[in-house]
This record gives sequence, structure tokens and C-alpha cells, in this order.
Amino acid sequence: MNEIEVSVIIVCRNESGYVADCIRSVRKQFVGSRKWELIVVDGMSDDSTRATVTETLKGTDVNFKIIDNPGKTLATGWNLGIKNASGSFIIRPDAHAELSEGYISGALRILNQDPEIGAAGGKLETKARTFTGKIISEALSMRSGVGNSSFRTGAASGYMDTVVYGLYRKEVFLKVGGFNESLVRHQDTEFHHRVLKAGFKLYFDNSISAVYYCRESVKAIIKQMFLIGYYFSSLLKHDSGTSLKPRHLAPLGFWSALLLLAGIGFAIPEIHWMAVGLFLIYLLAITVESFLRFVTSGRISALLAFVVVPMMHLAYAAGSLSGLVLYLTGRTK
Repeated sequence: MNEIEVSVIIVCRNESGYVADCIRSVRKQFVGSRKWELIVVDGMSDDSTRATVTETLKGTDVNFKIIDNPGKTLATGWNLGIKNASGSFIIRPDAHAELSEGYISGALRILNQDPEIGAAGGKLETKARTFTGKIISEALSMRSGVGNSSFRTGAASGYMDTVVYGLYRKEVFLKVGGFNESLVRHQDTEFHHRVLKAGFKLYFDNSISAVYYCRESVKAIIKQMFLIGYYFSSLLKHDSGTSLKPRHLAPLGFWSALLLLAGIGFAIPEIHWMAVGLFLIYLLAITVESFLRFVTSGRISALLAFVVVPMMHLAYAAGSLSGLVLYLTGRTK
């Protein structure tokens, strides 16, 4: 009889500064219980990640193992972890994350209520350790910054097209398969699309939460946003873009429309003013939300977030355009 109920998989590479806190948050989920296991899948780290994992778990009664991930990608790591998991339920928090108290028990409660729910996840609170990082974390939590991303903006509980740090029934992977290892990014987007097509439901529970530590510099977040946009073209190649949602293409659509209107404006001055008006409305919406977050929280970082959001959107749009050009010319990986 399988005594393991939950398998926790942490896929990491060079995460010595964060993985210990992640593991501690996981251990707090199972106080008084040994019906779980921890699988750390290491992407051949060249820092002290493995030593940190070992030291953090030294002297504990945690049932854990460390597995090598020669592929060094999230998808290969997740698939290795799933293959080695013994639990009836599987969860895969990022090494940059910390699960808040009751996260896993709350997700289990949801799964036990409805056998059609394949995975349940909670809301994500984005944090940082530096002042610049805190500005970025505010931008990543604003509706004007990330659109209708339910787990980031704290939407009402309900069925969604994706969940973050979901607790999955193992049967989901047995029926749907693992993550697409040919995708550099957006593996979860493509995977969740297959999960829904297979007849499972994904549930977002606003009462459970996790913390995610974001990039700490403007340069780093711009690079991340560019790459997120860039690799959406891979989904066009692998599933004809059926897993893409309007929110994924919104930044490219907005900036393309803005540039088109500005271009036409050289010939038709009235159109030029339409472009100016659209851009000012865009900036106003971001600034108002940033100011309201400052008023309600008192955080200076919230007041300054309006500077970062347009840069994020522009980088995302530029990446999307670059990836689309490669796709149309047949050079997408």
C-alpha cells in the first residue's frame, strides 16, 4: 500500500539563495505527518544549491531525494520529478517560492470535493528583497501590468484556464502525459491546455496563497519579459497557438496598433492625435492604479510602479514580435 499521499517536486538550478526558504515552507505544510516526500531535481547547479538542500534537511525526518537534471530545463526537471513521484498528488513549487501555511491542505480539500478537478492552486503574492525589486513586484501585481492573470491579481475563486503551483492528481499525468520538453518556456500553458481538453478542471482558490520572489533589477525584468513574449511563437509551432489566450497577445496588439496609428498619422494628422490620445489614456490608467495602490498601502514602491509597467509591456511586445517573425520565416525552434 502506498503510504505517500503528496509528492513535492522542486526543480532548481543555481538557487542557493532561495531554495532553503522554499523547503522550510514546504515542511510547514506537513507538521505531524510523514505521508509525503520531497524530490529536488537539480539542473547540474554550479553554485551551492545541492549543499544548501542537504544542509537544510540535515537532521530532519523528511523523506527526500535529489535527482540530476542533465537537460537543465524546467520541463525535463518536472518530468523527471513526476516519473520518480510516489504520491497520489503532486505539487511543483518554484525554488523562488514559499508556500503559505495551509496551502497544500487547502488544495487537497478542493480536490476531494470534486473528482473532475485535476489541479487546484492559489493566489500568488509577488515579493522582492531590494527596493527596485519591490517596485517590480508591484508592477507584477497590478491589473494594468499583468491583465486578467487571476492568480496574480487575486480574482474570485473559481474555474480557470491555468493555476500556479497547482496540486495535481497523479492520474492527470497518467492520462495527459508530461510537460513538452521541446518548449523552452510556456510548458505550463501548453500542458494546462491538454489537461482541459482531457476533461479535467482547474480550480483557483483565493483562500490559499504562495509567495514568489521576482527579478531584482529593471534589466532582469525586461529580459524576462522579452523572452516570455519571444517564446510564445513556440506554441504556434507546437499546438497551432490553440493554448494561447487574448491576454498573451495583448501587449503586442496594443503597441502594434499604437505604432500603426502613429505611422498613418504622418499622412493623416487626425490619426496622429488618436495615437497620442490612446497612449495618454494607457499611461493614465497605469498611473491611476499605481497611485491607488500607494494610497491604500503607503508603499513608495507602489507609487513608482507606473514607470516599470510600460517597459515590461514594450519588452514583452518586442519579444512577441521577434518570435512571430521567426515563426513566419520558419526559424522557430
